[in-house]
Amino acid sequence: MDFQNDLEYQRLQAAIEASAADLENCSNVDYVPQKRRLHMWALADMGDFFYKKGLYSDALPYYTLAKKFDCDETSVLNQMGICLMHLVKIERALYYFEQMCQRTDAPSDKALAWYNISVCYRSHTSKPMLHEAILAMKKSVKHLDNEEGKAILEQLKQLHSTQHYLHARGTLFSSQKRAPNEEQNVLHKHRSPSMAME
Repeated sequence: MDFQNDLEYQRLQAAIEASAADLENCSNVDYVPQKRRLHMWALADMGDFFYKKGLYSDALPYYTLAKKFDCDETSVLNQMGICLMHLVKIERALYYFEQMCQRTDAPSDKALAWYNISVCYRSHTSKPMLHEAILAMKKSVKHLDNEEGKAILEQLKQLHSTQHYLHARGTLFSSQKRAPNEEQNVLHKHRSPSMAME
């Protein structure tokens, strides 16, 4: 797609060029960190432009450049991970969400990172990793300090117990044939609509 005539694209491209020139021409060392941050945001805004249009492979290079100017900015790490999830590069997405967890102390950012990790595990391309997904979701909810978070955590505990039961039952009674979707159906019964992960 050609965005050269799109006014929003033109504005964002001009902001990137202006912030890059401003950073390059900055002679006062005290202002360099601020100029780097402004350039990082200009790049991230262009990434957001493509992300909102569903053009994840076009958004990713802008987020990658933005990360070079501030590797601790959790929103950029999050967007990189989400783009990679959409591009079905789950292992790489997990890496950025884990980086996000390590680089923040903000409960809301930690909750978001753990939530996205759980989605990665649940949608793992080779084999969904439900146990890991549930554990990551529990960690996400622990960072939510409200009644809804506590209610979700309780539901996750029940879901986790159900999954352990089904796994043990499958191991003990492996001679019994189960319908292929039996485990999914049992897990789904214990999930409330508010727990839908996507």
